[in-house]
Amino acid sequence: MPLVALIPQPNAPVELRDVPSPELENDSALLEVELSEVCGTDVYLQKGLLKGVPYPLVPGHVSVGWLSKIRGALFDVEGREFREGLGRGLGSGLRFAILLPASVRYSNANIH
Repeated sequence: MPLVALIPQPNAPVELRDVPSPELENDSALLEVELSEVCGTDVYLQKGLLKGVPYPLVPGHVSVGWLSKIRGALFDVEGREFREGLGRGLGSGLRFAILLPASVRYSNANIH
């Protein structure tokens, strides 16, 4: 089970929780996050200052990591197929940096 940091509700401290691994849809991938940025928006979310946000949520919408699982076929902009494990290891020279939209969900916790 993945371990994630999440905000359970407004004004609550960030908690570490084990969550179920997500079921991947066709032609999707699971990014194993190594680093994630926490920005001012995450502070507002933790303090409950943004309206209409569903909790619990996982803060940090800019993340870097590696592809731990792929279901289906995924390709980069030049047509090269991604494979599991791509970007893994500090010496690999390749990391994936992503900016997730607010609508992306991870199990029962939203990623913002």
